[in-house]
Amino acid sequence: MLPNVSHSNSSAMAHVPVLAAEVSQLLELRPGHTVIDCTFGAGGHAALLEPQLGPDGTYVAIDRDPDAKHYFDAFAAKATARTRPAAWCCRPGGPCPAGCSPPANR
Repeated sequence: MLPNVSHSNSSAMAHVPVLAAEVSQLLELRPGHTVIDCTFGAGGHAALLEPQLGPDGTYVAIDRDPDAKHYFDAFAAKATARTRPAAWCCRPGGPCPAGCSPPANR
């Protein structure tokens, strides 16, 4: 179980990824595949999908919430596949803890 902040202003609670088994089945992942996760969050789906990629696979994690970077770092430390963080908080005008260049204000 991974932590998740409730939208009801209550303290952190356990989070179960929605449709995780169905996503895994429909993707039909094999060793060497690449997954691009555009809503990494606390890494719930990543924990289920990454082991199917093997050491030749790649897991790319994207999330606009800078707090997700903490969960990615813990995930990447345990992963057997290659892992790549991307676009943690690239908001116009704000600093990016992932070190990327935020887009210009438009």
